[in-house]
Amino acid sequence: MSSAAWAAGVLCAALGLGLAFAGFTRAFWAGLALLLGTAVLVSTVEVDPAAGELAVSGCWVAVLCAAVCVHLPRGLMVPVALALCLSGGTLSGLAVAGAGRPADLVGALPWALASLPGAWLVAQGKGLVLKVVLSWFAAAAALSLGLLMTPTLGFEPDHMG
Repeated sequence: MSSAAWAAGVLCAALGLGLAFAGFTRAFWAGLALLLGTAVLVSTVEVDPAAGELAVSGCWVAVLCAAVCVHLPRGLMVPVALALCLSGGTLSGLAVAGAGRPADLVGALPWALASLPGAWLVAQGKGLVLKVVLSWFAAAAALSLGLLMTPTLGFEPDHMG
């Protein structure tokens, strides 16, 4: 599995779990449709591999944003949720188009359906479980971003080359 597939999958799961706090409302279904539709549409665009790697970094930043938003006092508000879904779909599609392969999107998008049992948990008063899972996603995203920004000896040309 490519780094684009992992980043896109975790982003779809984080956005799905964030949308779960909206309940089964129009905003919930609109956010899911926006995320999935945008990702599929954008993944058909020809993207430079360097831009795809940048989009992978953007996916991890979006995971952080989605995970942190549910901890706000007023929660994830509808306009913010829809904006995150639009940007998440765009970043997932760009990441897969540039740094992955089309099959990666097929593996990543179903993770957005984590919103369905998530919304049920929120309705049962067990939303704290989702907040804990999203906190883990935020930690993983921060670590992944740190690894992407850390230069390693294996990726730098040596003085002999």
